Amino acid sequence: MSHAEGGEKVKKVTKIEANKANKTRKIRVAAYIRVSTAMDAQTESFAAQERHYQQLFKQKPEWEPVGIYADEGISGTNLQKRDGIQRLLEDCRAGKIDLVLTKSISRFARNLTNCLEAVRELSSMGVAIHFDKENLNTLQMDGELLLSMLGALAESESKSISENNKWSFKKRVENGTYKHVSAPFGYEIFNGQLVINEEKASIVRTIFNWYLAGEGTYVIAKRLDELKVKPERGVQWMDTSVMCILKNERYIGDSLFQKTYTDSQYKRRKNNFDVDMMYAQATHEAIVERKVFDQAQQLIKQRQAVILKKDTKVYANVYALSGRIHCQHCEVTFKRRTHYLSKDRSYIAWTCNNRLKDTNLCHTKFIKEMYIEEAFVRMMNKLVFGRKEVLEQTIARLMKLKPEDESRVHELKSKLKEVQNKLHTLSKLLDSKDVDNKFYLKEEAYLQNMKKELLAELRRTSMEDNQYSYQIQEMKSLFNAVNQNSYFNFYNEALLERFVKRIVVEDRKTIIFELTCGLHLKEEVRV
Repeated sequence: MSHAEGGEKVKKVTKIEANKANKTRKIRVAAYIRVSTAMDAQTESFAAQERHYQQLFKQKPEWEPVGIYADEGISGTNLQKRDGIQRLLEDCRAGKIDLVLTKSISRFARNLTNCLEAVRELSSMGVAIHFDKENLNTLQMDGELLLSMLGALAESESKSISENNKWSFKKRVENGTYKHVSAPFGYEIFNGQLVINEEKASIVRTIFNWYLAGEGTYVIAKRLDELKVKPERGVQWMDTSVMCILKNERYIGDSLFQKTYTDSQYKRRKNNFDVDMMYAQATHEAIVERKVFDQAQQLIKQRQAVILKKDTKVYANVYALSGRIHCQHCEVTFKRRTHYLSKDRSYIAWTCNNRLKDTNLCHTKFIKEMYIEEAFVRMMNKLVFGRKEVLEQTIARLMKLKPEDESRVHELKSKLKEVQNKLHTLSKLLDSKDVDNKFYLKEEAYLQNMKKELLAELRRTSMEDNQYSYQIQEMKSLFNAVNQNSYFNFYNEALLERFVKRIVVEDRKTIIFELTCGLHLKEEVRV
């Protein structure tokens, strides 16, 4: 008896035909190329790799080329900073790629962690990576184990290259062949060397002069903005930018290398003596005299020391007169003292530092603070009264006296640029052996001497122009301050800080207010 006769039903089986289109679908292939620098040799390597993969695509009819993804002149230590590989990964995630071709593990990624993360992600999506040099496909059974070993070798290679680069960098610094890649405010890069920009250099010198005259970094930044001096970065000057200029050893012609460094995770960090630094002297032409720079560093330390003292107010110049009062005879500053008349009665006075040390060193006696403040109020009221005659007419005279040297400055800069171009051309002629050493040395000496003369004249012209511009601007600011006020009835500390550069004590009864605009006004101290 058959199964059918016994009542058992025959199960119906439906045959599902295979999708022939899937069998014939081509493998979607992409290539990834990276070179770490933009040097000529690396550029040639980049082009060679690109030609190689284009030819390979033509030889493989079973492949469907998706494209060539590339990163040029970028380090391989961090995948996040490479646009080319990020686009490749995004297209893989979008299901556009089945196979990625690349030259080697070190070309794909030098950082082992990043490399394995990318391989695992692509493997989970069924995307294979083929490394030509190692002949490794990541979808093989033991691929990740082998990749881990090779990745470690790639990372070791990266560290080895980094160490070689550091050694090479040190040697270039030692033998004077190091080429600068960035220039601080006041300098420009020419043939890898720092060259003074005289227009900006005069601003740098002014910043040092203001600071040594008692101005704070915030006040200096504000003045630079008022003078419409454009900062190197951003739209306005910051007190931190001014402090960076004051502390930068480049302005005395020296260079401190390794101020920042790359850590083991390939992140850039500030070097707080974590790795060795290198200090080289006379690497380029100085803008500021070493004596001036050293005085500024000493003043910075003194001010920072005062800030750190818990029992004092923030910075000694919390008193507007601090650092401003100078003895005409000793040329030293006055110190603030509290004089006690009794247990409940006292007053503030200012005394020459030399006299405090020894009365025989200086015969100028102390001056009560209230008398100086009263003298300042009287001086300001005189300016209110005579603002048109004293300030307005002086501004008009200065405007006429202001040197109209814009055309001369332009002419000097054009000549300087022409000399620089001639020096560059002369150097190339020597390299190509179109001129002999004798001719080169003679012409080079002549051009260098001409350059020196042009720079000296440009420096004088720029400094004179800057001096007048600043003086006029300060006088206009002072005129605005006294023109919109009636007579002053009270002492205004902010006005003194803003417009008084120095107070020179002739004797106990006579002081001279030296204003930021250049005026020197003598005032009687009424005891």
